[in-house]
Amino acid sequence: MRNKVILLWAFFQIPWLGTGEWVFDIGIEMLKHLVVPDVIPVPPHEMCLVYYPKNNITPDVYIFNKDLTQDPPIVQWDADPKSYYTLILTNPDVPNRTYAVLKEYHLWLVGNIPGNKIEWGEVLTEYKNTDWAQDRSFRRNIFLIYKQQGKISFKHWIKRTVKVGLRSGFNTYDFARQYKLGDPLFGNFYFHRW
Repeated sequence: MRNKVILLWAFFQIPWLGTGEWVFDIGIEMLKHLVVPDVIPVPPHEMCLVYYPKNNITPDVYIFNKDLTQDPPIVQWDADPKSYYTLILTNPDVPNRTYAVLKEYHLWLVGNIPGNKIEWGEVLTEYKNTDWAQDRSFRRNIFLIYKQQGKISFKHWIKRTVKVGLRSGFNTYDFARQYKLGDPLFGNFYFHRW
């Protein structure tokens, strides 16, 4: 099912299959909303599923209440249980999409995830809900999953973040290149404003 994920729920304007299911082409959605080239040069092949307690996330979801995304979501993808993955959640639109001088602001970073068991991965940056509220523009929160070539030592990253403690100025492409992650295999995103 390359480039397509079928969801049994949805209520927004997305191509209808006539079977009670909705179809998303994550690559097209990421191109349409400029995730490519703003964050990554190549879109992922498949969509990861993202579940917040009160929201399921798909590319055309708009969230207006930050309480709905307060806690870390459940993220699922078609993982090889014998492989390791890295999950990145980033917001490239800080403080807003027009004037994104702090981009990227990474919200969650987990490496060495065995299969899709995030809770067993190495948390490089704790989950943080977006809290920017300078204006009323929509911002993108982007989930990306990379398949690692093997287990990675993130000692340099951990020392940097503990010392500096900053989330802004992150660059997904540079991080992926530094740790030889290649292009993301899975992705998803949503818009938020509060």
